[in-house]
Amino acid sequence: MQKFGYTVLFILVTSISAFTQNNAYYTVLVGTFLDAKAQDFENLRSLGFLHATKLEGNLTQVYIGGFDKQRDAEKMASAVRSKGYSGAFVQERLLSEGRSTAIIQMGIRNIKKNIDWEDYYRAGDLYVILNGNQIKIVTGLYNDINDAKKDVSRVRKLGFKDAFVKRMNTTLLHQVNSFEAGGLKRPLFDITIEDNPQKNRSTPYDVVPKNYDDVRSKSPVAKDPSLPSRIPNSFGTDSALPTIRSKVKRRSALELQKVLKVQGTYSSSLDGYYGKGTTAAYEKTLMRNRDLQKYLVLSQYMNSSGQTSSDGTLQNIISNLIDDPSAPASLEKYNLPIANVYKAYLLFTTIGPNAEVNDLMNTAIRKAYQGKKIKNQPPFNYNATYAYEDLEQLILHVHYVHSAPDTDIAAPCWLFQMHPRETTNAYKAYNNFDSDHFQLQACDEFMYWPEVKLVQTIASDLNPDPKINQGDIAQAASERARLFLSPSKLSTSELKKLTKWNAKIWDNINSWAARDALHQRLVTAFKIAYFQSQVRLEDYYMNKGFKSKEAEGLALATLQTIAGPHLARFD
Repeated sequence: MQKFGYTVLFILVTSISAFTQNNAYYTVLVGTFLDAKAQDFENLRSLGFLHATKLEGNLTQVYIGGFDKQRDAEKMASAVRSKGYSGAFVQERLLSEGRSTAIIQMGIRNIKKNIDWEDYYRAGDLYVILNGNQIKIVTGLYNDINDAKKDVSRVRKLGFKDAFVKRMNTTLLHQVNSFEAGGLKRPLFDITIEDNPQKNRSTPYDVVPKNYDDVRSKSPVAKDPSLPSRIPNSFGTDSALPTIRSKVKRRSALELQKVLKVQGTYSSSLDGYYGKGTTAAYEKTLMRNRDLQKYLVLSQYMNSSGQTSSDGTLQNIISNLIDDPSAPASLEKYNLPIANVYKAYLLFTTIGPNAEVNDLMNTAIRKAYQGKKIKNQPPFNYNATYAYEDLEQLILHVHYVHSAPDTDIAAPCWLFQMHPRETTNAYKAYNNFDSDHFQLQACDEFMYWPEVKLVQTIASDLNPDPKINQGDIAQAASERARLFLSPSKLSTSELKKLTKWNAKIWDNINSWAARDALHQRLVTAFKIAYFQSQVRLEDYYMNKGFKSKEAEGLALATLQTIAGPHLARFD
């Protein structure tokens, strides 16, 4: 067999910013404020570029600067504290938590000079890259670097003649909002809808290259034509929150109203409708309750993803296969079935269907299943020989290898992000195959929602054992990702079991809270975050097309993956 083509991702090497050679990025959190505006922080403007992240309830987290060295960030934090913001501290953001994306850089500005944001907004969504005294202004994000290259001529025609394309880790990007732009709102743009969108196809090339030498001049990873050129902001805390329905009566809203009533912030009737009164009461409680304020800050630094570490293992190689130019070469060192299916994936998405893809896949499937003790017969014949002519079949079989005995590698998030249709269909097929082995990397955005992060942070304080089983955390994260990506309504038995768990948890938590006033305060904060999260999660699932009662069950299942591992003592 010809040696696996390491050059598949070689083209990325020269286009990744040198900034991403570090493992972390640092900024300084000034604090969390209500109705914050940039002009409120005039005494800090001379120190660095102020930027902010909007939270729920008119709360805003204000940051200053961006640094690739921690010592520079520490100096900034000290300077900010000297200006009266005693709680300012350095926040570390790991690059491993982001992903590589294509952007167009339009200009570099000094932090002390005014920026005409309205002019830049003509190009589209704006992001900034902060490094010391410089601000790089970029637009994007693009799913594929070729899309960015096609769009750069448009950006140059707008007057940004020096605009150019490059790749950047999303951790380093901050989306410009009304805080930075001085209240300026993004202008509306015309949206063009194609009458005849390109039909989905399995290979990115009209003519398939004959050999690996031809691969050098091709894009390293095939773009799924079903994906839009610009991808949604699906990373970090800027992820959009589902709008809460005010005309749906639900138990979660009723339970929240009960707690808010005791807090003295809710004065209307206990009707179970999340209307303006409940919204105002929740926001008011969030500002008044000291415990919630404390956990709101702590939640920003909670490691809650369930992601794997960047330790050079096979899991890490597969998780970063698209973003790390050295990953294909590292993958060659492994001859395990799960490694070989990703070699096949890279070959298929680079040169299309071919005999080597078939050989890698069929050999991997047989090795993964033959001679193993199998709890449930998989829904395909692992002794058969397959010809992989389309991407959907290949991705489906990749998932079945993930489900094989002795496979402890989680399916990576990027596989869903790049191929949502094929992966969703694979998840649906997997739902009919009850395997204890399948793991999915934490791909959900739930853990970026402020109320959900609050639940997880407070739940961790309810857990007396700091050595929580990381396997349980990872398994819960995998199930949460499945619920996020491909939810299906719970069966009657599943719902019954989950309802019983929820009732038992609250009975035991309430008994524990009654023993001590401090316990009671902690549990009150937990209830507010828990029921608020349940309401929001229900709307997420209703947006997916589920009925309110079905959404209620799915929301509880999601909360179990978030808080459950920490609440074992109450189970």
